[in-house]
Amino acid sequence: MRPPKRLLLTTALFAATTQVEARPQAASQFDSAQITKKISPGVVLIKGTASSGEILGTGFIISSDGKIATNLHVVENLKNGGVQLASGEKFDSFSVLAFDARKDIAIIKIPGFDLPTVTLGNSNNVQVGEPVLARKSHED
Repeated sequence: MRPPKRLLLTTALFAATTQVEARPQAASQFDSAQITKKISPGVVLIKGTASSGEILGTGFIISSDGKIATNLHVVENLKNGGVQLASGEKFDSFSVLAFDARKDIAIIKIPGFDLPTVTLGNSNNVQVGEPVLARKSHED
């Protein structure tokens, strides 16, 4: 069964993202509001049209020049699509730079510069029982 079209990025990606934030603090001091405030500017909404209808998904900016990590199932069947930043700025197109179908991940690129990014941690350092935070686009 394929994942639903409205799906935020896998919690594993955000576990890696928030790992950098959570590790310096004790688990009892996990501050989801602070983490959300820090990463929200880098979370994007991906909108597009496929033969099955409108597609909505999320992603996050991983480099200030416009590279975005998202799920492959969000972008693989799009006939056209665009990206909206948390600031409201819109990009009417993007290109797919790389993907891994087995992991359902894609790296897309918008023609931006000096964009806010989400810093990734190392998922190999995440331990069972540590808190994680999943954040989706404010519009999704």
